Amino acid sequence: MREGFSGDRTASAGLTSHGVPDLYSKFGLQRSAHHDQPGEHNEGAEMLGRDLVLALASEQAKGEGETFPLDRIRMQKAAFLVSMRGTDELRTYDFEPYNWGPYSGELNTDLRAMAAGDLLDLERRPGHQYPEFKTTPAGEDRANKVWSQLEPREQAFLRSVRKFVTGRSFSRLLRDVYAAYPDYATKSQFSG
Repeated sequence: MREGFSGDRTASAGLTSHGVPDLYSKFGLQRSAHHDQPGEHNEGAEMLGRDLVLALASEQAKGEGETFPLDRIRMQKAAFLVSMRGTDELRTYDFEPYNWGPYSGELNTDLRAMAAGDLLDLERRPGHQYPEFKTTPAGEDRANKVWSQLEPREQAFLRSVRKFVTGRSFSRLLRDVYAAYPDYATKSQFSG
């Protein structure tokens, strides 16, 4: 049995049958109808997208023994899962089906701007195709402010999402996300 697909994780652990972290099942919250629909936008989002990125890339989100770097594809999937599985306040980007599943052009633009500025560094890791996003000292300071404004359940959720995306190979991550959200796999180049 493959972990995450066989129902070996329970809702009380905050994971779906596909192993995808879910703030709603973990904390007994009610999900808004828009969370499972591609292209829907939440006008009332309180967190800025860049704040979400910094929170995910920060030392506070990083867990022990991350197997894979928080690279551009894993950041896209992490932000997507936060948008789909988190509270409305965490829904900061809109996603559409694209080459490797859920993709946000706005997130990509923000990542480039923060890497060109003083908030994110790109660090190469041996054996990995894409560099890892890491907060700079200025980015970490801003991320700490973001973390201080999050509720404990949101903090735990962001950590679980980061652990989820950095704990899976590229192919396993895409399979798990596609299994949970097949509508976002319609334009994928992935065949694994």
